[in-house]
Amino acid sequence: MTRKKWCLIGAAILGLCGVGASINPIARTYVAPMVKEQVNNAINGSVDYDSLRINWNGDVVLSDVVIKDRDGHLVGTAQDVAVGVKLSALPSIIGGNTSGATAISSVTVESPDLHIWQLVDGSWSVEKLVKPSNPNKSGSFDGDITINNGHVALRTKDGIKRNVEKLDGTVALNMSGMSKGAFTADIDGSSVLVNGNIDMDDVSNFDVFVQADEIDTAGIMSFVPLRKDLVVSKGKLQDLHLNIKSEDGQYVMSGNVGFKGLSGTYKRGNTTYTIADGEGRIMLNHDQIVISHSSWRINDQAARLNGLITLGKEEEYLNLNVVADKVALEAITDVGITGVVGGCAHIGGTTVAPRVDATIGGDGISYKGYHVDRVQGNIVYDNGLVRIDDAQLSIGAGNAKVKGQYVVDTGDFDVVANVHALSLDTFTENLTMPVTGIVDGEIHALGKNNQLTDLVGAVQGHQIGVRGVILDSVKANLTHSDNLTNITMVGNMGAGSFSGYGSIQNGQVDATVSGNALPLTSLSPIIGEDVAGTVSTSINVKGALDNPNVTGTVWGQDVLYKGAHFNDIHSDITLDNHVLTITNGHIGDGSGGYDIAGWYNINTDALDLNAKARAVRIENLIRPVTDIPITGWFETDNHITGTVASPIVEGRAHLWDGSAYGKLITNAFAKYNYKNERLELYRFDIEGYGATITGGGTVSKDAINIDFEGKKIDMGRLLINTDYKVDGIVSRPWYYNGLYG
Repeated sequence: MTRKKWCLIGAAILGLCGVGASINPIARTYVAPMVKEQVNNAINGSVDYDSLRINWNGDVVLSDVVIKDRDGHLVGTAQDVAVGVKLSALPSIIGGNTSGATAISSVTVESPDLHIWQLVDGSWSVEKLVKPSNPNKSGSFDGDITINNGHVALRTKDGIKRNVEKLDGTVALNMSGMSKGAFTADIDGSSVLVNGNIDMDDVSNFDVFVQADEIDTAGIMSFVPLRKDLVVSKGKLQDLHLNIKSEDGQYVMSGNVGFKGLSGTYKRGNTTYTIADGEGRIMLNHDQIVISHSSWRINDQAARLNGLITLGKEEEYLNLNVVADKVALEAITDVGITGVVGGCAHIGGTTVAPRVDATIGGDGISYKGYHVDRVQGNIVYDNGLVRIDDAQLSIGAGNAKVKGQYVVDTGDFDVVANVHALSLDTFTENLTMPVTGIVDGEIHALGKNNQLTDLVGAVQGHQIGVRGVILDSVKANLTHSDNLTNITMVGNMGAGSFSGYGSIQNGQVDATVSGNALPLTSLSPIIGEDVAGTVSTSINVKGALDNPNVTGTVWGQDVLYKGAHFNDIHSDITLDNHVLTITNGHIGDGSGGYDIAGWYNINTDALDLNAKARAVRIENLIRPVTDIPITGWFETDNHITGTVASPIVEGRAHLWDGSAYGKLITNAFAKYNYKNERLELYRFDIEGYGATITGGGTVSKDAINIDFEGKKIDMGRLLINTDYKVDGIVSRPWYYNGLYG
């Protein structure tokens, strides 16, 4: 190096030393008071420090600084705060022609310890710490703010605390333009790097890059622009590389981030969904968000979500795939439906108008007492319309194929169902009068506001049962419109047949049914056991479905009832409030018959009948109620009450050319009562074998108690076929009390 160069270097060093020597007294005289003034005037509160010194270069250094807000709350402390002055501003400072802020070139803070908390209204404590600039005064601070080894304690309004350690970095502040900066820190033990810029004329315009190994979301989500109906309460962001740019209120993001243990809530309408255990990765590219390998628990139901979300000004555009293996419907809906479903769905469209194409399968689906064992099908939701394509339902041993659509907002629907071997038990078990059996056929249903308006169907049923009465087969066509249902049907009951037509409206029925040669054995649940023969009928049914009024005519041939045989029957009937009324009833018995009128309660088995018999065989009449050995021709008038199982009979009778307990009777007249399988004879007159007997008493299966007076009784004929050999004629009172058998 030449001697000349060495001289130049030495001159430069001496010059710098001279400048430093000249700056120091200027700083003491002019800069230090200015710094004190700026510190006290800029803060809504107080700034205290132990000492103020001037470095060789003119920097004003405050030591052991303590900052409090106007309420006396500690905001922060710093070991040293060094305020640098622009050399170019020194003449103006000396001349008093510049503000303090414009003269400051840099602020360096050593080991600060800051306390920042969020207020109830969502603002932060530091927002009101610095006094706003006076718009009538020109000049502002432009320069570098450097923080070395800082610590920040953050507390949100929810009480969540976060610690920022090892905060190092610099902001190049330009109050009338773009400010830039870069910082590194440890947040709750995780290393974080932040750099970027912000437009100080419009702070909504910024460009920030964030890099971190892991960040706890609690406490930082208030800084993230989320929808109001979405709340993230906790979770971890991992391997974060994120660039966020905001311009004119529009966000552009790029980078990627993993997440684990995300939890929160999402509210749609009046329904709130709880989100937990969110895990996966998100990749950002300008206005696109790619979700990869993510899994979630929504209302404790597991689901996997992957796909693309494109951000827009008013709505987001969706291209997502969702897979769920087992989801409890009652956990994600509040309409009363239960069961487990699984499947996959593609979600397209937008967040305002999404489209969902799904393939689902479900088990044990129940709704308002109706149960489906298994369901599988394709469902499309688009613009408020749910469309079902070929859904298959398994219900017991039967199944149904369903195709249709449903408008969510209006409740309008259009459904076609093809059913095969479908059990009616599931759908009618909660009705007043349940129906059993299986059906096949097709039904087309239309509705508005979740109410059925129109229906067309053709079904065939097998072993259809109501109150135990079984129809072997039924074919029915039905239409429903304007709340009116019309039905026509034909069917078979054993070897008999029936047909009918009618209508149902507002729970009221008006129908006509005809039956031909219907087997009475099939009607035994209504009319009692041990009934055989056939019956034909023509009846009209009118009134409430669960308690109709029935009028008509019934006739039949060769009817057997508990061993009794009748040639024919005929009656006009009325069924009202479960009470069957019989008028013009006639039962043919040989050359004679019975006339019957009265009523029978189907529910209680009670009855009240008046029955007359003319020229009938008594043994045929009494066979259903007793096995007392009485025969002969018979006429009677009776009033029958009680129940079919335990009747009470009050009457009078005339028997001729018969027998009782093997003894011939020429003529007999009696007034009697029958109750609890016991015949009470008020008075009887019997003629036989030339003798007469007058008396009264009781007769049952187990005992006979009779008091009578006999005249001209031929004892030989009376005791014939016994071990007693007695001859002669006896006239005297008698009393018999003994066991029968």
